[in-house]
Amino acid sequence: MSFSGKSVIVHPFVFAALPVVLLFSFAKSELLPEETLSALMALECLAALTFALALGAWRNACKAAIAASYFMVLLFTYRVWQITLEMYWSGVAEAPWIAVASFLIFIALMLTAFLKGQWNVLGKTFSIDFERLNSVLNIVSSLLLLLNVVPLIFYEIGQQHQFESERALMQKALGPIKLDQTKEKPDVYYIILDGFAAPQTLQDFWQYRDPGFGDYLKNKGFYVVPRALSNFDRTEFSLCSSLNMNYINDIRDRNKGDVSGLVFMRLIQDCSVVRLFKELGYRYVTVSSGSFGTDQILTADKVIRSNSANHFFRAVAYCTPWWSLEYYFPLLRDWYGDTRLTTGTEMAAILAEKSPKFVFIHTDLPHAPYLFDENGRRLQLPPGLIPDWQPPASYFSQWKYCVAQTEQWIDKIMAASGGKAIIIVQSDHGSGLRMKKTTDWYNERMRILNAIYLPGNNGNTGENRQNNFYATATPVNTFRIILNRYFQAQLPLLDDQSYCAPVWEKPFEWQEVTKQIHFAKESK
Repeated sequence: MSFSGKSVIVHPFVFAALPVVLLFSFAKSELLPEETLSALMALECLAALTFALALGAWRNACKAAIAASYFMVLLFTYRVWQITLEMYWSGVAEAPWIAVASFLIFIALMLTAFLKGQWNVLGKTFSIDFERLNSVLNIVSSLLLLLNVVPLIFYEIGQQHQFESERALMQKALGPIKLDQTKEKPDVYYIILDGFAAPQTLQDFWQYRDPGFGDYLKNKGFYVVPRALSNFDRTEFSLCSSLNMNYINDIRDRNKGDVSGLVFMRLIQDCSVVRLFKELGYRYVTVSSGSFGTDQILTADKVIRSNSANHFFRAVAYCTPWWSLEYYFPLLRDWYGDTRLTTGTEMAAILAEKSPKFVFIHTDLPHAPYLFDENGRRLQLPPGLIPDWQPPASYFSQWKYCVAQTEQWIDKIMAASGGKAIIIVQSDHGSGLRMKKTTDWYNERMRILNAIYLPGNNGNTGENRQNNFYATATPVNTFRIILNRYFQAQLPLLDDQSYCAPVWEKPFEWQEVTKQIHFAKESK
């Protein structure tokens, strides 16, 4: 085995990290740095395994390192091969094995020349200086990494400062809050069904009828808000608002629109609601969603997850030959489906956590892409993981499966708590099938499910609105009401308003659309 003093091996592990860095740079405003860790660790392990196998075959560290780097670069240029082949052969998209076979043949030809230690070009033979090539690759890969990482570091530092400033202002806006520590402390379950359409939306636009979820909730003692609206039209905005009990318009205005989703996701992770419940002695338990800032919440006492293959991990995998193999071996689909079902599969672990606990469950089970039919049969994962909401029939089928799963979760929570836990089931926003008329879009996106179970009197009494839910209650007031009712926080309620951007590509151009949302006459 050749290990000379000049053989510093760096480049295989740098080339393994570069795809993660490049993809993260592309979507840095929608991702948190920690969401890249599972993909980064997987690629580094793959680079180490490739290096070890090559080292065992050739007994030469430089040659093994070069082979490992060569493999990692080819791995992430596969889609270039696949797209190029599609240009010359019709039907390649339906026969991904052609791209895979061509890719493997190219690797075999290159390795054959590599094993000989020489190249034959136009009849001339060129020898390979593996030591020198190893050094060049170390320098080139390190420079590429630095050129991409340094701007990211400065970006993240700037976003962190912005988050810390906004968090301080958010807490200042709430003012001093005195909580009654002597009161009974029921467990709290905050269940967010991402993209769950209100039953009236299903009826109005697609003539689909609620199979009985509303009746189920009412029979269980939930107060189902009749004219329920989201405060904002996207996950990171909606959850940031509800978990900080405030509107977030000032964040955009203070920064003159120069703000990213990252700041809002950090405000979800380190939010006013959780801080107050922790002050009361609650444990903070979260169920990983795979993304949206709720994949790995660092402030949680316990993060419950079924696997480490989050949304970013799947996106990285889809840049490799697995894009073609997934059709035959749907591993990513199953991991994705398992993540959506974590609440049910890990319910025993959730219930076993010590009380009092605040459990935050954010699931994209209703959300596109559609992985389930109404009976729970798993569907093929769409190419490229594109979250296409069409067609409405597929959305409604998965919506019904989400209802069945949510009912099971509620039954288990109520049985384990003896009906003494607070349970909130909300949509963060409605579906996203993108209505042609702007007003229709507002009605689809902003009407939500908002159901609350409070131990004791759960109905709308019409008395002391500050401590009770009412017909137009929005998520911004959810925890103001709960903290007032159970811990005498004396928080004033905010006006119930809804903000939505009419153009999807311009997320911060919020407009108040409250008066443009319509409900059936019987909604009171």
